[in-house]
Amino acid sequence: MGRNTTIYKFDEEKVRNLLYPKLTSDSKFKKSFFNFISDRSKEFGDKYKIFYESIIKTVYTNVNLIRPSELFEIEIWFFEFVCSSFNDCNETLKQNGVELICELSSTNAYSFMFQYANYTDFHEIDGLNEGNQGKSLKAPDFILFLNYFILLLNKLNNLAENHELVDLTFEYYDLETQQIQEIKSTSENNKPLNDFINHQFDLLISWWRDYKLLESKPSRRDRDIDPGTYTVLHADYFSSICFQMKNVIKNDDQSIVIVDSL
Repeated sequence: MGRNTTIYKFDEEKVRNLLYPKLTSDSKFKKSFFNFISDRSKEFGDKYKIFYESIIKTVYTNVNLIRPSELFEIEIWFFEFVCSSFNDCNETLKQNGVELICELSSTNAYSFMFQYANYTDFHEIDGLNEGNQGKSLKAPDFILFLNYFILLLNKLNNLAENHELVDLTFEYYDLETQQIQEIKSTSENNKPLNDFINHQFDLLISWWRDYKLLESKPSRRDRDIDPGTYTVLHADYFSSICFQMKNVIKNDDQSIVIVDSL
């Protein structure tokens, strides 16, 4: 299942002062960003809707308006022509104002984005949706999604303590426990949200039970696992990354860009 999902936030000052000069340089790198985009345009033809001038203007004036598909091109160019090694590239991007806050691949990516799609069907988000190429939204809206996911996973964990999910229970750090209480306090009177969480919880349990019925048939079980069941199986992992992202995002007007590669 070849999917890779990267989630970024920005430091506007670093982007303008450090990233912009690199993107506009003609000679500093083996291939300039201008030539990289030009070559990609020739390769993919009319279906390639990426324009060098648009990216440069956005990076300089307000990087929070960049499209996921445009950021994806910057990712590739950095990996191929800027970074000294693949392993150092995320740190190099961060030094230039583009900070990776989460990277998911394969079923992790499918399951996380499955939950994101469920939430945005329930709660419409004012942002940019480029379909399979990614999403862009304001940080406060992304935090609301993380809060929803944390509450859903917490409900699973509470059930796990005295249920057939007992082997999947996990512990919280003190700060995470405090944050859960704060999220519950702010959402306790939000009946539509709580009803939605209960509905999603019931679906996850239903999928989990269907999955358990296949345990006696390992070949089918591995093939038929769905994003909902995978969420249950790895609730501790998803809870951990939600808290990690929540703790590095400022609840302000900055954008969060999700770059999706299928």
